[in-house]
Amino acid sequence: MNKRNSIKKAAPEIFAQKGFYITSVKSISIIANVSEGLVYYYFDSKETLLKELILDGFVNLKNVFLYNNVFTS
Repeated sequence: MNKRNSIKKAAPEIFAQKGFYITSVKSISIIANVSEGLVYYYFDSKETLLKELILDGFVNLKNVFLYNNVFTS
């Protein structure tokens, strides 16, 4: 798993434990085993990271619906 994906995997785990507002970028970096600077290299902010996670979730959901032919007549 690359470092960007490690960050994206760690963030939801810690958001769920601590809540979004209490979670720091530093705590995400510790769980992801990367430097805090690397988190900012990939994501401008914690909010940007959250937005990408949400978009990924919608894409995954859409793919599930498409795979199961939910959108076809």
